[in-house]
Amino acid sequence: NEILYEIFEYLEHNDIYHGFFYLNDRFQNLLINLNIPFRINLSTIPKSHVDLYNKNVFQPNKHRINILRLSNPFTIELIFSPPCLLFVISFKLKN
Repeated sequence: NEILYEIFEYLEHNDIYHGFFYLNDRFQNLLINLNIPFRINLSTIPKSHVDLYNKNVFQPNKHRINILRLSNPFTIELIFSPPCLLFVISFKLKN
């Protein structure tokens, strides 16, 4: 597990999620209990996956997200509309 944690530190969370989450139960448990800060780039998440990503990643891990990149009008519009808006309201921003 330690080697995987080291590798994960170099990747953005959406890449980790799409690459490893559905491989098997071991990886799902590993990612659910992952104890590193999340870096999420919403510009790389397809529109069709935003609701699923919100449910499986944002909501359970909002306390661990330290970077949330919104780089285009499409993602900004999605994140500030329901159901993602509830996530943004509860998200604690740091300087």
